[in-house]
Amino acid sequence: MSVDAALARLLASTPFTARMVAPATYRLVRRPPPAPPPRSRSVEREPLPSRLTPTPIDIGSGDIVVRGAKREISLALYPGSVTVIPMGDDAWGADGGDGQSFLLRQTPMLQSTELGSGRNKLFIRGVADSSFTGPTQATAGTYFGDVRTGYNGPDPNLNLYDLDRVEILEGPQGALYGAGSIGGIIRLSPRPPSLDGATGSIDMGTTATSHGAIGYDLAAMLNLAPWEDHGAIRLVGYRNVQGGYIDDPGRGLSNINGSSEVGGRVSIRLRPIYSLTIDASGIIQKDRQSDLQYALIEDPPLTRRSAIPQPFKDNYKLGRLVITKTWDSGLSLVSATGRVIHQTDQRYDATRPGFPMPVAYDEHNTIKLTTQEVRLSRELSNGRSWLIGASYVHDVTGKDRQYGFLATPRDLIGVTNRTEEQSVFASSTQRLGPALSITGGVRYTHARMDGDPSTVTRSPFIRGRSSSRVDPEVALSLRLARNLTLFSQYQQGFRTGGLAVAPGAGRVATYEDDKIKVGEIGLRLVRRGATGLAAVGSVSYARWNDIQADLVSLGGFPYTANVGNGRILSFEGSFDWIPIVGLKLTGAVFVNRSRLVDPLPGFVASGSRPLPDTPGASATMAAVWSHKLHWGDLGLEANARYVGASRLGVGPVLDLPYGRYWQTGAAAKLGLKPFTLSLTVDNILNTRGNRFAIGNPFGVAFRDEITPLRPRTFRLGIKRSF
Repeated sequence: MSVDAALARLLASTPFTARMVAPATYRLVRRPPPAPPPRSRSVEREPLPSRLTPTPIDIGSGDIVVRGAKREISLALYPGSVTVIPMGDDAWGADGGDGQSFLLRQTPMLQSTELGSGRNKLFIRGVADSSFTGPTQATAGTYFGDVRTGYNGPDPNLNLYDLDRVEILEGPQGALYGAGSIGGIIRLSPRPPSLDGATGSIDMGTTATSHGAIGYDLAAMLNLAPWEDHGAIRLVGYRNVQGGYIDDPGRGLSNINGSSEVGGRVSIRLRPIYSLTIDASGIIQKDRQSDLQYALIEDPPLTRRSAIPQPFKDNYKLGRLVITKTWDSGLSLVSATGRVIHQTDQRYDATRPGFPMPVAYDEHNTIKLTTQEVRLSRELSNGRSWLIGASYVHDVTGKDRQYGFLATPRDLIGVTNRTEEQSVFASSTQRLGPALSITGGVRYTHARMDGDPSTVTRSPFIRGRSSSRVDPEVALSLRLARNLTLFSQYQQGFRTGGLAVAPGAGRVATYEDDKIKVGEIGLRLVRRGATGLAAVGSVSYARWNDIQADLVSLGGFPYTANVGNGRILSFEGSFDWIPIVGLKLTGAVFVNRSRLVDPLPGFVASGSRPLPDTPGASATMAAVWSHKLHWGDLGLEANARYVGASRLGVGPVLDLPYGRYWQTGAAAKLGLKPFTLSLTVDNILNTRGNRFAIGNPFGVAFRDEITPLRPRTFRLGIKRSF
């Protein structure tokens, strides 16, 4: 008989039933009252997955379940490239630091600009448009659970404390996620409130940076279940202060680029009946940077001269409501609603040599995003599944600008874009034999864009416009051996156009939709058991037309334009090897060859140079050793990351190189329950490499800016769980 039928017979006289939480893994849970009568015959069906606690993850094994596909799919059968990063106690380096930096150390397929926390852009698998943020949609969509964290603008760099896992699904993901996922998606999965009882933790640490100021971090979590099995609340709060390390001798200041982050999350889970779950949560996070983190090439290391401070503020709020209804047949209905309000304020020093007084450029951005998605899916025990859904997106993005002497600034033209999207989508996976699975999907999107200049301009009135688009997906998964799978996929994606500031100080112009098509083929080896090798390798080719880019002019002013077409050929490979219990070796490499082809007239001088912000070669590697002692647990880690040569942007103005550096780190943990002590060291070799070729865009004409790595930094931490 089947496993389901055997377990049903074994548990028939008990108050428990078995629910699958991962392939070959079951959880015993109480039957919902009233208890159903014992089944008289076996039934081949997919059991209802438990939602009570996070699924244990063994990265690299065949038991990993990919949730970013909007239905649970075993990693062994997933027909595409995906990275699953567990965020439990073994997530070395995730506590007390910059969450974005932690993710970059895990996989070379993820890249980022380096303007500073809360103002960076993320890129996946070389799909990178530009180094600056503006009205264009992000190429990589970030999600908190089932809700999108933003539409355009910088990534908010949400704190990773108390997350369950992070999934990076390489794109485009147009069929499942729609516009703004042409590079892929990053899915942050929070730990849901536990209905089993009260738990908590406190994590604190202090940091010391060579040639820099002292920093500290504090985070806490409290889970309460006042209505056991029916309702729980989870509270998370955190504050991080990172010491600065850039000096400005012209103003007589040291360590000017300090930053702080404060925020919290509240999550409520209600389960009025066994098959209905209601999750409501809210996030508030504030980032502050007292000054920019760049230096000047001709000045002494880690120094620069600027006329005025260049601060940055980021205020982020997210609310979400997710309602899930499941049936014993494997049918699941999900409704996910999200609301985001994201505000950023930044100042740049625009003083030119010979100016009698300092000149400032101020920019204020506001993003208000509302999303709604409803989907119905069913997963069957024979590997077949289907999914249908509909989504709605409404985004309002506004930009206000001022430029001039500090006492008498004048308003520059800004733009407010209003975008509305309605989509319907469907996807299905079918088994065509014991070893072959085929997945097909499609998404139809209708989008409307309207834009308004913030001041009177010389540009004519620009009428809003509508567009419709169909994005298909075709993928296959072929089991070549018990542990070896061949996968292949073809996907499409796009980003909607809009109204943006044009080159110059008083003009606006439209930019067109861009489209991408990607084909991929790869092999995945999964690990079965406590030891062994897991590995994956793939090759992909992308055709990217009418690339949108947020750029800056030679004078430093931002604008947005289509720059031409791009081609990206890439190879990626990774391994996860456990030769003996307690020792894990991991590594990954990403090599890409990209080109800007058919450039538009303003960018012909770029020739066929590579696309920006993604090195031609990058790699990550780590070794982790753990050992159980009589009086506790000991763990050691060493890691390294290589970032190859890259360029700041397209066009002769932004043809600035950076990269070609190694970043190394190490960590040690000692578990003395309920306490855990840790010591981490970042940038052990104290490398001064250039991780980004710009800090202040008003200095781009001088071509003398670099962004050095944070010098060697130590963190001593302690964690208490209860």
